[in-house]
Amino acid sequence: MSRIDSVGIFGAYDGDWKSVKVNAEGKLETISAISMDGLATEDKQDDQILELQSMVTALNSIDTEILNNGVTLANIDFATSNIDTKISVGSEDNLDEAQQTCVYGRKDNAPTGLRALKVNDNGAVYINGITEGNDLTLTDAQQVLCYGRDGTGTLDALKTDTAGRLEVVSSLPEPVLTPYTSFINNATLGANTQSTQTIDMTGYRNIQIVGQTGSANDKLGFAFYDGVSAWRSDGVQAGIFYDGTINHFSLILTDIGASSIKIENLQNQAIANLYVSVYRY
Repeated sequence: MSRIDSVGIFGAYDGDWKSVKVNAEGKLETISAISMDGLATEDKQDDQILELQSMVTALNSIDTEILNNGVTLANIDFATSNIDTKISVGSEDNLDEAQQTCVYGRKDNAPTGLRALKVNDNGAVYINGITEGNDLTLTDAQQVLCYGRDGTGTLDALKTDTAGRLEVVSSLPEPVLTPYTSFINNATLGANTQSTQTIDMTGYRNIQIVGQTGSANDKLGFAFYDGVSAWRSDGVQAGIFYDGTINHFSLILTDIGASSIKIENLQNQAIANLYVSVYRY
């Protein structure tokens, strides 16, 4: 500023004005040299143009998709407002801060569709009609009905009596009552032999045998069969007594577990005039 009419470019530095310097050629002097490496070139500009064109194509595609599906900010705002009306918030107890969500299950039988799971006043889920209760009054523990499958494949509820005791049917067959059947009619049974006739005990557990013999001293017993092998029981002997007219006997055998029975002569001489009738049950 040697002359008052000179014009220069100044910059502020630390509260003072400093003139901008140039070199002898009039080029601006800087603190550090500006590197020209990496500055835009014609090739780089072409690459940038291609990238911009790709971005425009992608944006146009997005715009077309939005228009085709009718997606607008108004639609989005309406949809989110619907969600707000369907989902309430609350804490664990009073639903004031946490989200409240209903749980559904699918029903396959007609009418099909989704059904909300039901709970009672205590929040326990209802499962196939199972209620709650404690051991005596059924107010805290679950009440469960037990079933069994019968011979036809049908499920039947297990039964109890009024005291709660399970009713059990005996595994033994029900007695089949039959009238006395003539088994041996006025026959002779050889010494130490068994009758050729067999009393069929299929379906029976008990038998009453009555009859008469030719002598009160006759020894009459029974041979039992299990269907595979036979065994003889000398201890099972009919007591024969004379009533003044007839030498007769009567014997009841229970729960014998045999499939068949034969009359047996337990003495070394024949038994004559033998009559036997049986009553099975």
